[in-house]
Amino acid sequence: MPTKITIDPTSFFGKCHIYWKTHSYGHKIEHISLLLAVAIYMNKNIYEEELQSAQHYLTSLMKNETDVDNIMEYVKMKLGTYQEDNESWMKDRQEAFNLILKHTDYYGFMSDIFKSDGNFDESEEMFEATLKRLL
Repeated sequence: MPTKITIDPTSFFGKCHIYWKTHSYGHKIEHISLLLAVAIYMNKNIYEEELQSAQHYLTSLMKNETDVDNIMEYVKMKLGTYQEDNESWMKDRQEAFNLILKHTDYYGFMSDIFKSDGNFDESEEMFEATLKRLL
């Protein structure tokens, strides 16, 4: 059974600092971090297994553990925002669709995140089916 967790949002200044650090890595990492957050929150639950899978993916991509930790802070900040604001979640989900349509190589790691908790639910299936139709 997947381990469900809750993400605590940070203060305004904390969010600004995390946002600034993430954007300093460039657009590709910014896109990947948004896609990771969307993939983790796709079923409206946050599971430890999905966070670990995201961290492993980032580690293989970036190698530097401090950089990975910074990006994971951003992903967790996004997840906290989604829990508080459904409109933000819907906007980022649409942006994720658009990013994957432009950069099809992003699709693979999102699918890995979906499967990492061992619970491939209907919302994740619908997202993948829609992408497969569009790609």
